[in-house]
Amino acid sequence: MYDSLAKTNAKIVDLSDKLNRVLATNEGLVLENKKLQAKVQTLQVKVEEQSELIKKQAANINELERRLRMDSSNSSIPPSKDPLGKKKPIPNNRDKTDNSSGGQVGHKGSTLKFSSVVDNEIEYKPQHCVGCGNNLKHGYEYIETRQVHDVKIKTIISNHLLFSCKCSCGCETKANPNIPVGVSYGNKFKSIITYLNNFMLIPNERLSELSQAIFGINISEGSINNWQECLFNQLEIYEAELKKQLLEQELLHADESGLKVKKLGMWLHVCSNSYLTHYGLHKSRGSKALLELGILANYTGRLMHDCYNAYFKTVSQAQHGLCNAHILRELRGVSENTELAFAAEIRKQLLVWKSEVEASKLAGITGFRSSLLRFYRKQWMLLLESGDRQISKLADEKIKGKLEALIKRLRTRYREYLSFLYDFKMPFTNNQAERDIRMIKLRQKISGCFRSEVYAGYFLRIRGFISTMKKQGLDILDSIVRVLGNPNDFNIVIG
Repeated sequence: MYDSLAKTNAKIVDLSDKLNRVLATNEGLVLENKKLQAKVQTLQVKVEEQSELIKKQAANINELERRLRMDSSNSSIPPSKDPLGKKKPIPNNRDKTDNSSGGQVGHKGSTLKFSSVVDNEIEYKPQHCVGCGNNLKHGYEYIETRQVHDVKIKTIISNHLLFSCKCSCGCETKANPNIPVGVSYGNKFKSIITYLNNFMLIPNERLSELSQAIFGINISEGSINNWQECLFNQLEIYEAELKKQLLEQELLHADESGLKVKKLGMWLHVCSNSYLTHYGLHKSRGSKALLELGILANYTGRLMHDCYNAYFKTVSQAQHGLCNAHILRELRGVSENTELAFAAEIRKQLLVWKSEVEASKLAGITGFRSSLLRFYRKQWMLLLESGDRQISKLADEKIKGKLEALIKRLRTRYREYLSFLYDFKMPFTNNQAERDIRMIKLRQKISGCFRSEVYAGYFLRIRGFISTMKKQGLDILDSIVRVLGNPNDFNIVIG
C-alpha cells in the first residue's frame, strides 16, 4: 500500500514538473507572440509609408514624363526651346491641306526681272568655227541677252568745303552746315550698321569685322554704342507719336516675356498690331508696368492677349479677347498625356468655329445672329460639362486639379475665348504679339543677355521703330537716315 502511494506521489511530482515546464514554455510563446505582433505592426506602418512614397514617386514620374512629352505643339514652350533629337517630328496646329509645298497658284514670286537700265554691256562673239576651226570675223547675228544683277560696294568720301564772306558793312558770315568738325561717318553708313545690329541681330564685335571686310572702314564697338544712343534720342518724338497712334487703334495685341538684363530678370512688354510695334522694358510683369508704360491703361478698343489677370485688372475699359492658340496647345497636351476625350472634342469644335468665321467673312457676312451665338454657347458649356465628368474619374489628384482649373478658366472666360465668334474684328489668336516678341528673344539667345538696362532700352526703341517701318512697307534704311538727320522726319501711316 505504501509502495502504491509512493508511486502515485512520484507521478504527481513528475506531472507537476511537466506542467511547470509547459507553463514556462507557454509564457515564452506568449512573450514571443507579443514581440512578433509589435514587429508586424511596425512593418505595417513601414508598408503604409512605403506605399504612400511609391504613390508620390509614381505621381512625380508621371509629371516628369508629361514634361518630357511637352513641346511647342502641346504647351506654351516656344519653338526655340523644343527638345532636339526627337524621333517623331513635332506637329503644329495648322490645318492640313492638299496643297503641295512651295509657292501656291496666284502667289506673287520674287524672281529677278530684266531691267531696262543697265550699267555695262559685254558682248560675246565666237572666234572659231566649231565645225572646221576657221577664224570668224564677220556675219555675227544677235541671238539673246542674259542679264546678271550684282553689287559693287564703294566708299564715298566727300569733302565739305566751308566758306566765309565779308559784307560791305564789315560783318563776316561763315557757312556752318550740320556736319561734325574733322572726319566723321555718314548717316547712310550709320544706318546700315544700325540696321544690321538691331534688325539682323549681328553683335557689335562681328559688325566691326564686317565693316572692315565689306566697306574697308574701321569702326569700334564704342562708336556703334554711340550711334545706338544717338538714334534712341532722335526717336523720342517718334515714340510719343507712336503711343498716341496706338491708343487710337481699334485692335491691339499685347504680350510679355522675361528678359535678362545683366544679372536682373526684367520683363519685355509688347503692344502691337499689323501696322505698329511698341516695346517696353520694366522690372514688373503686371499692372505696375502696364500703368507706367502708358499705353494700355488708357486703351478702350479691342485687346487680344493671353489669360494674364493684370490685363483684365488694368485695361478695364477695353473689349478683351483671349488667345486660342494657347488653348489649342493645352488641349493637345491633355489629349496626349491623359487620353481624355473632352480635350480633343473642344479642340475640334474650336477649329470648326474658326473655319465657319473665315468662310462667313469671305462671304461678306459681318457677324452671326444672336440665336446662333446662344446655340454656340450651349455647345461650349456641354463640352465643358463632359470634361467635368471625365476629370472626376481621374485618380491622380495633381493632374485632376490642373484639369479642373483649365475647365474653370474656359467656363469663366468663355466670352473672351470665343470673342472671335461674337465680334468678327477679333482675331482667333494672339500670334501677332508672339511674332513681335520672337526676334527679341532670339537677340537674347545670341548674346545671352543685355549688358545694361540703358542699352536694352536703346535696342527696344530702335527695334520697335524698324518693325513699324517694315510693317508699313517703308524703306528701313531710308527711314533711319531721315530720323538721324531730323527727329521729326518719319512716317506713321495707318491702314
